[in-house]
Amino acid sequence: MIKFRKDFVSIIGCFLFLLLICPGNCASTENYIFDTKWGSQSFGDPGELLAPGNIIVDNLDNVYVVDKDNARIVKFDNNGNYLLQWGYFGWNDGNLRQCWGIGIDSSGNFFIADAGNHRIQKFDSSGNFINNWGSKGFGDGQFD
Repeated sequence: MIKFRKDFVSIIGCFLFLLLICPGNCASTENYIFDTKWGSQSFGDPGELLAPGNIIVDNLDNVYVVDKDNARIVKFDNNGNYLLQWGYFGWNDGNLRQCWGIGIDSSGNFFIADAGNHRIQKFDSSGNFINNWGSKGFGDGQFD
């Protein structure tokens, strides 16, 4: 009974805190309108996605999608037309396993968080492998 009271008091305390920092309606008042979609679920077909994750847009408005379960990056133009893809499941340079994050630098190079291989991989704007770093572990330069 004491544990229940502590949990109940904690929940009420959190609720009151939220009321203090968010008086009134905290929900966004912005209205969004659905524009378009592209791609459907597929095991590796060009332009189709199995498990889309993070996306990034380059300075030409091309859209790059991390397709985690197909172990690849898929490039679309801003109208959703398929342009390019790179990466295949594996352990070698340029191969991906459970890719999660994506970033781009001012030169148009891409950095992919390749979680399954415990590394970051760098690709040029055409998807050509440049470099990678990291390994499994808890030390400097390692990723768990």
